[in-house]
Parts: sequence; C-alpha cells; structure tokens
Amino acid sequence: MKKKRSVFFIVLIFITSLSAIIFAQGCEQRKARKLSQESQTFTKAAKTSQKETTPIGKKDEDEKELKTVIVYFPDAMAQELLPEKRQISSTDNLAEAALRELFSGPKGKDKLPVIPSGLKVPEITIKNETAELNFSQELFNLYPRGSTGENMFIYAITNTLTDSAGVRKVKFLIDGKPADITGSNYDLKTQVFERNAEIIGK
Repeated sequence: MKKKRSVFFIVLIFITSLSAIIFAQGCEQRKARKLSQESQTFTKAAKTSQKETTPIGKKDEDEKELKTVIVYFPDAMAQELLPEKRQISSTDNLAEAALRELFSGPKGKDKLPVIPSGLKVPEITIKNETAELNFSQELFNLYPRGSTGENMFIYAITNTLTDSAGVRKVKFLIDGKPADITGSNYDLKTQVFERNAEIIGK
C-alpha cells in the first residue's frame, strides 16, 4: 500500500512539473512574438518618418541659401552675348557675386571668356541705381582693343549687373577717377552704360 502511494505521488509531481514547463515555454513564445511585432512596427515607422522628413528639410534649407543670377558671355563667333545662370549664396552682395561669376569664365562650351586674363574684380559702389566700378591701373594695359572685344567687354559687365544686381547704369573708374583709356571707341570719362538688349542672343 505504501509503495502504491509513493508511485502515485511521484507521477503527480512529474505531471505538475511538466505542465509548469509547458506553460512557461508558451508564455516565453508569446512574449517573443509580441516583442518581434513591436520591433517591426517601430522599424517601419522610423523608415517612413525618415523618408518623409529628411529630404524635405534639406531641400527647404538649400532653397533658402541659394539665389540665381544671370551672367553674359560672348557666343563662339563673338557676335552676341549669351546668358548663363549661376547659383550664389543669398547672403552675398549681388553685384559683387555676379561679377565674380562673370570673371570666373563661362561653363558652357558654346561661349567665350570675356574678361582679360589677369584683370581683378573691381570695387563696386552703387549710387542712385548706378554701379561705379573702380578698377586698378591694370585695366590700362588689359583693356580690350578693337570694337568687337570692347563691346563684348562693356556690355557683358553692364548686362550682368543690370540683370542681376538691380542697377540701371554702369560707370567705369580707374583708381577712383573716370577711366580715360587711349584708343577706346567710347568716352569712358563721361559715359555711363545702360542695358543693351539688342546684343543678347537666345
């Protein structure tokens, strides 16, 4: 009798332990599945948020920082001026930034440089919608000779400034005084230049 009771208790303890183990495993599996589902949901939401916010924010920031100016260069035959768009910082002085772009030369292969090599960007003063360009004395030696080169030089500068810098006229100075260049087809000492739309090509 005592032997039967011992066997009964042993079987009961075994069944109880086995049930506890099975129950614990079931809980762990449900917990793991829940954690996996939560992880997948978070990852998907994070990727969606990144796609929606990152590019838009960067685009808006870039648009605020840049401004478009138009500079002019002679065509391959030096018969007309062709426009070329450039991007500059919106915090730059427009007149100075536009001239720097002009002095750096064209990017398109269908255009020619118009600024003589070695000529530096002049100081710019704007008074009553007139831009006064104060060159150094190097302009005496580097100034383009001949009517074609001179026209391209003067109106590439003038059209660039009147288009991008909000000025109406341009005057050329050397060391703070009206430019007086021997051989010029223009009286640079007294003449101011306005936008020449007829010289602009398409």
